[in-house]
Amino acid sequence: MLEDAKKPSATRRRIAAIRYVATYYKGFVRPVGRAMAEQRLILDNFIEDAGMTPRVHTVRSRVKSEESVTEALCDGPFESLSDFPDMAGIRVVVHSLKDVEVIARCFLRQVEIGKNVKLLADLPKDSGGYRARHLRLEIGGSYVRSAWSVRMEVQIRTLCQELFNTFSRTYWYKSPHVVPDAAKRDELNAQLSRAEGLVTELQDSADATNAAHQEEALSPDSFVRIINELFHEEVPLGEAVDSVVFHRDRGVETNGDLRKLFSDTGPQLAELVELEKALPEGERTLTKLLTESPGKAYSRLLFIAHGAFEIFKRHVEERIAKLSAEGDERPS
Repeated sequence: MLEDAKKPSATRRRIAAIRYVATYYKGFVRPVGRAMAEQRLILDNFIEDAGMTPRVHTVRSRVKSEESVTEALCDGPFESLSDFPDMAGIRVVVHSLKDVEVIARCFLRQVEIGKNVKLLADLPKDSGGYRARHLRLEIGGSYVRSAWSVRMEVQIRTLCQELFNTFSRTYWYKSPHVVPDAAKRDELNAQLSRAEGLVTELQDSADATNAAHQEEALSPDSFVRIINELFHEEVPLGEAVDSVVFHRDRGVETNGDLRKLFSDTGPQLAELVELEKALPEGERTLTKLLTESPGKAYSRLLFIAHGAFEIFKRHVEERIAKLSAEGDERPS
């Protein structure tokens, strides 16, 4: 777009940028806006299903404006609209660093399970007056949205980081002037980092209390604590997030609901293990899963709880009947 054998002057570059943006911007941002709206809906649903509503302070989204794009083409390293990594942007402010990890899971899980979302960069920035976690994504084309892929940046930050970034952006990060007192800026950074640690400690204390109450809403943290209490197993936070989202979709809303689910499935599990004793050892699938996959008791019980009990039971009974019939047909 702006390539020239001779580097253009600032005026020539600005004129070229204005013309370029005027010609191509509106058509370019059409799929960008749609992809952002789709991801925003996914995020809003995720926040509700993961029990994160009380922990999310704000969610904002935007498509880069014509003015912003023009300025970046004039002053920055970009040569065309497709060079921008953040034409679509979503910013989420949460309470703690643990909450940052939970929100990031919404997007990283999409990368893991599908081909339509790619992770271009995961940047836990914490320097130079700007603190936040940045996920740069590429959202693939879609028949129902647009054939064009879209680049998007998701910023996830805590309340303490938001406060620091507000001052940073206002007084020095975007300022053309020298910071009058860098030492005080650095001290603010250090004090907010200490406050971040205190917030995490307070949140952990509250989470431990909430996990002990049956009527409290199920959350990733309470899921981790309940599994550890019942099965003495450590569940990674990411897996806990996935499990809470899945369970809420099936009506498991509270800590008490989860505990009841496990207590109700215990007899079913025992029944299936007993039933499998009639099968050859090599065909005892559930028994093998129980004995050869240590550290996964919660997922084994979930397998039964998620409506597979009757299906699995019928399969075992049919296999036993077939083996019995084959035995009867063999010549004595």
